[in-house]
Amino acid sequence: MTQLAKTSAPGIYRAHGAKCSGTSRCDCPYVIMWRHRGRQHKETCRTFNEAREKKALRDSVDSKPVERTRFGDYFPEWIETYAGRTQCPSARGRGGRARPRAAVDAQGRDPRRKAAGEGLAHDKA
Repeated sequence: MTQLAKTSAPGIYRAHGAKCSGTSRCDCPYVIMWRHRGRQHKETCRTFNEAREKKALRDSVDSKPVERTRFGDYFPEWIETYAGRTQCPSARGRGGRARPRAAVDAQGRDPRRKAAGEGLAHDKA
């Protein structure tokens, strides 16, 4: 089994093989370790300099989450361009636009039924 030995750089280890004593210079690869989404990953490199460069590249990547677009902000733009899953004319409303089927607003109400005065979409029984 491969034994990992610490090096002078944090997160970089030397992977000594079963036949290597690990006391003198050897041709064993270097291993860099990092975490992504809570899981540990590792990658091997031939030289220490290559391992340092790859480790620096991994650490320099911005790990902030990407800001997501909310459904309510995205839906009006999307529905104008949505062509539907099929070419069936019954899936289209007046004016050639696709009709929203299961769209709900932020309060959980069906916007198509607001005019009719019905309550929440999930309160239907």
